Amino acid sequence: MLKEADKGIAGFSKLTPEAKVPEKVRWTAEPGILEGSRGVALALLAAITNIEPTWDRMLLASIPG
Repeated sequence: MLKEADKGIAGFSKLTPEAKVPEKVRWTAEPGILEGSRGVALALLAAITNIEPTWDRMLLASIPG
């Protein structure tokens, strides 16, 4: 992830290989939850609140307490 003002989504972009030439890469806007700006937002929100995040359940990564 790269944070630059006025680029990507909320300033965050992802390094993505080109489809036809994988050696060539470019920065793209990625809104997704796994590798994009939504995932960054959820991780930052989890870090600054006392509420335990439950969004890991949808990834089947939740560990029962």
